[in-house]
Formats: sequence, C-alpha cells, structure tokens
Amino acid sequence: MRLWVLFLSLFLVACGPSPVDRINIGLNVWPGYAPLYLAEDLGYLNKSKVRLTILPSASEVMHAVRTGVLDAAALTLDETLSLIDDGYDLTVVLIFDYSHGGDVLLAKPYIESLATLKGRSIAVENTAVGALLLQSALEKAQLRFSDIDMQVCGFGQHIACYENADAIVTFEPVKSHLIRQGAVSLFDSSSIPDTIVDVLVVNKSSVASAKKPVQHLIDAYFRARQFMRDQPDEAMAIIGERLSLNSSDMDVIYSGIEIPERDDMIIKLSGNPSPLEKTASSLAQFMYENKLIKSPLKINQLTSDNFVIMREE
Repeated sequence: MRLWVLFLSLFLVACGPSPVDRINIGLNVWPGYAPLYLAEDLGYLNKSKVRLTILPSASEVMHAVRTGVLDAAALTLDETLSLIDDGYDLTVVLIFDYSHGGDVLLAKPYIESLATLKGRSIAVENTAVGALLLQSALEKAQLRFSDIDMQVCGFGQHIACYENADAIVTFEPVKSHLIRQGAVSLFDSSSIPDTIVDVLVVNKSSVASAKKPVQHLIDAYFRARQFMRDQPDEAMAIIGERLSLNSSDMDVIYSGIEIPERDDMIIKLSGNPSPLEKTASSLAQFMYENKLIKSPLKINQLTSDNFVIMREE
C-alpha cells in the first residue's frame, strides 16, 4: 500500500507543471504601472526572471495575451473580463491603482454643464471604462445615450477626436494635455470610486509553474514603491522620463489615481468572494448588458492574495 502511495505521489509530481524560470509581462504607458518601470530602471528586476514588454496600447497588450506571447499583463479590470469572456484563464495577483479622477469627461469651453450635452457629440472608446464613466455622467444629468451623438474613438486618436467633437471621455496623460488646451472637466472617476481598477493578471498556468518569477516581480514592485516614498524627487524624475512628462505634470496626474498599500491590497484580493471579485461581478453584468462581452460571466476564484503576502526567499 505504501509503495502504491509513493508511486502515485511521484506520478502526480511528474505530471504537474514544469517549473518556469522566466515570465514575460506586457504593459502600456500608464502612471499606475510606473513602479514597474522604476523597478526595471533601478535594477530591481532580474532580467533572467522577468521581462517587461512595453507596448503602445492596452489593445496590443491584450492581443499579446491572446497570442500567447505574454505570461502576465497590466490591464484594467474590464479588459481582464474581456479576455476571460474569450476563454482565457487569468488570475489577478496585484492591484496597481484605482482611478479617482484620472478618467474624465472633458468638454469644449462652450459646454457649460452636463445637462447641456444633450444633442452634442461625445467621443468615447468602445470599452467598459469609457461606457461606464459616460453612463454615470449622463445619469447625473438625467440624460440617456440616445440623447447624445456618441462617436467611437480609439485611445491613439483622443486628441484628434476631441478636436472634432463637443466632448470626450479620456484619461491621463491626455486629460492634462487637453485641460491645458482649454478643455473643461464635467465629470470624473472620483464620483464612482473603486470602480475603475488597474490590475496585474497572470495566466493560471503560470501561477502554478512560475511562482518564483511572479513573486520576484511583485517583490520588485513593492521595493520600487518604497523607493518612491524614500526618494520621491528622484523617483518622479525617472518616471517622468518614461512617461515623457515634467514634474509639475506628475503631481497633477498622480492626484487622479489612488495606489493601494500592501495591506489594503491583501484585503481587496482576499476572501471568497473577495471585494475585487464583487466589483468584477458588477462590472461583468454591466458589460454584458451593454454588449461588451458575449455571455454572462460567473466570477469565481479570480483573485489571489498569495503573492502580495509572500516574500521572496
């Protein structure tokens, strides 16, 4: 009997996932992801364990996940749900930030209030974040989507789209650029707190087979966060160079996002369901009702607090 148990144990180990020494994480340029850029620039990331791949947009990051190029990705929660809807098995292992003003509805100066948007053209991305923020703004003004001329606009075209519309739903760093050009903020994500979230997702297969590099990545992230606290001027100078922004822009941009501390992150990722899973369930329902995903999603075991609790050996 004991020999059979030993044989079975060895068989299960042999059939388990082979250890992976290195992971590839994809991300685009966004202030909430900056601790990872900082970790790379400061040499906190061991390139034999983690490779950062910077891509021009979140759409390209999602494409790289779909094609299997990436083991992990920095995405918004709605982008994560879109991939899950497509059949990808992902786990959220870290929360980068919550948008508390970083996402915004901006209008031309002649638009005096939300109510005066009726009949006007509003440019917005075909994403849950764009739709959710716009819907919340319209509800505040007692307007509906049918009351406006909605124009679909990809992120790379936000500045051009604003020129040809009365208003636009956008986010940093375009937000600050357009405000400098005279755009007026009518509504922002501070009115819908803890709703727009940026997260680090990992393929569940990589969670099982690449625990050490995933842990190394997250420990490097928190190490960079500590550097930001200890040496803020130097940290902001490095991050500003990555984002092509000056120090004055950085202060404004970071006032619009909330970056959770480790303890808060553990709370949001823990439990069954976790607080973040409850947020994801509500968001998934919104996305399904607005035809942004193909089917209703049952959110189960989406989050893991293991890596934000553990420390690299």
